Amino acid sequence: MRDAADQIRTEVLNLGDDLSRLRERVLKLQKHFSDANEDIRQVLISADKIEKRAGRIEELDFSKETRRSKRRAWCKAARPKLFPLPRKLQAGE
Repeated sequence: MRDAADQIRTEVLNLGDDLSRLRERVLKLQKHFSDANEDIRQVLISADKIEKRAGRIEELDFSKETRRSKRRAWCKAARPKLFPLPRKLQAGE
């Protein structure tokens, strides 16, 4: 009877060790799933941003008239004069 009780006790202790290992492995697997879900969430955010950017590019008007008028407006108003024409010197300068 005593031998059987010792064997049962040994098996129960082994069962507890196995259960602890199983719990650790399940927690590790849970972390992997959590990490994968976070990666998927970030990929979807990037995909949404790319889609919005593509939509903005699609909305641009690349017709020749529009390009020409925008270029003229930029040339006249916004473009700084990097190399201004030399001015005529006045008397006394």
